[in-house]
Amino acid sequence: KRLLATKRSDLLNNAERLEGGINQIRDASEKVDGLNAILAEKTVAVENASQETKALMKDVEEKKGIVEAQTAIAAEEAAKTNVVVREVEAVEAECQRELAEALPALEAAKAAVAGLKKDDINTLKSYPKPPDDVAMVANCV
Repeated sequence: KRLLATKRSDLLNNAERLEGGINQIRDASEKVDGLNAILAEKTVAVENASQETKALMKDVEEKKGIVEAQTAIAAEEAAKTNVVVREVEAVEAECQRELAEALPALEAAKAAVAGLKKDDINTLKSYPKPPDDVAMVANCV
């Protein structure tokens, strides 16, 4: 009887251990199912993010091409502008040189006009047909 009781006790202990193992396997299986569901959600989210990133990268590449084209155009326009600036500077220098040459003549002309007297103008008016050089100067004044 004692042997039977020992064997029954061992069998009951083994059965309890097996039930505990089965329960742990069920719990683990439920946790794995929950983790698989979370994984499926995360996989979808990652796939969506990946597609959005690919679309964004494509958009960036397109805009990069546009920017590079605009940069090239801007560089070309800057080069043209620099040529025009150099031409304008050359014209300005020429104008400054010509002005520097003309200013003394202008000052001399102003001094000559300031030296005119009313009698000089009356003498000029008295000519029925003044010489051509005098007529040209009179027209200018």
